Amino acid sequence: MATTSAFKWPWQYDFPPFFTIQKSLNTKDKQLEAWARLVIDYAQHNKIYSLDIAEATTSELFNNQKLNRRLSTDGVNTVLQYLEQKSEQFFEFFRRISVKKM
Repeated sequence: MATTSAFKWPWQYDFPPFFTIQKSLNTKDKQLEAWARLVIDYAQHNKIYSLDIAEATTSELFNNQKLNRRLSTDGVNTVLQYLEQKSEQFFEFFRRISVKKM
């Protein structure tokens, strides 16, 4: 019988400022890159093929209950827009997942 492994969260997930989109362009770009990688890894690990933004904002992906921090709906939209802009880099993800916007 195969066992599934728990998802391994990146170190940023336990860093409270990660849940607030940063204003500094250099920092923001690195942050969005980390969020993009997290969304893709999480979706692949959990075999998620569609993403409803309204539901996503309350899911563990964007809501760290341990820290009592969550990424705002605007933040989630920013992350997904970043993924869309970087579609060449993340093409495999966008080819397989559909995003329901609010």
